Amino acid sequence: MPFAHHLLAKAGPNAWVVGLVPCARGGTLIEQWIKNPSNPNATFYKKFIERIKASDKDGGVVRALFWFQRESDAAMSDTAHRYKDNLKFFFTDIRNDIKPRFLPIILAKIAAYDPFMKHDTHDLVAVRAAQEEVSKELPDILTIDVLQLPINFRTKAGFNLDHAHFNTNTEIVVGK
Repeated sequence: MPFAHHLLAKAGPNAWVVGLVPCARGGTLIEQWIKNPSNPNATFYKKFIERIKASDKDGGVVRALFWFQRESDAAMSDTAHRYKDNLKFFFTDIRNDIKPRFLPIILAKIAAYDPFMKHDTHDLVAVRAAQEEVSKELPDILTIDVLQLPINFRTKAGFNLDHAHFNTNTEIVVGK
């Protein structure tokens, strides 16, 4: 909501309506989101597209995608190292399946790993590098480096009591 409010304030009196189409699913891997007809368990992509198309019914137009996912991928070395290709597939498929195809994407770069996943590594570096490379290889991607937010990993300032998810104040900063 802070994103929508900030966008309306920036747009001024000529703004119409800002609608948000939330599709978040906590603790998921990028592989669960990519379009994959051979994997019937990968249903998030299908539901994601259905929600976007439902928002079109009353004249809504998707103008941008805000992508804030990846902590679970950084918990395992194999998923971290496949992240770049999977993210490119995901963004490309979205742009091909909805309009406009030049859909701007706001990509929040990883800051932490998912503490609730079984870990074999904490490969933040690989996922952050993948996100940076994708933002340079595909057009119209703006990145937000979450490490630049008012968070402190030592004191857990900026996080909820679970020490994994951002608190409301930090999310407001992300929205702006």
